[in-house]
Amino acid sequence: SEVPVIVLTVRDDVQEKVAALDAGADDYITKPFSTPELLARLRAAQRKTRPSEEVSVFKNGDLVVDLTAHVVTRAGREIKLSATEYALLRLFVKHPGRVLTHRHILREIWGPKSEEHRQYLRVYVTHLRQKIEPDPTKPSLIQTQPGIGYRFTG
Repeated sequence: SEVPVIVLTVRDDVQEKVAALDAGADDYITKPFSTPELLARLRAAQRKTRPSEEVSVFKNGDLVVDLTAHVVTRAGREIKLSATEYALLRLFVKHPGRVLTHRHILREIWGPKSEEHRQYLRVYVTHLRQKIEPDPTKPSLIQTQPGIGYRFTG
């Protein structure tokens, strides 16, 4: 999600702060706090989540991903993707060339409590490769980074 999450609480325990931030919170503010501080933190959180100029159509060879229309084509033919496959491809397309960790992908696609389910990710990456790679047995678009995650080379 692109909505910033700020936890406001009276609890000052370090473990609780870590747990909240690991669960997806963008900031953690302990009471008492001043109104100017809260407003400054809100502005900072908004700056971090402000949408950047993002490409709405991604092209690599004969693969075209239209993020606005939610359409994926190869050689002019539409590729049918499940909602999860599309979400995964969208995440890759939005971060070309970057290694995305297993943990990051799992949290983005399946939520913060899904980090132990790497087998889901492997299955969906395999399905996605079968649909978008020129040769799924020798992936060139979605590359495995052993022990780390995946890199989309598009």
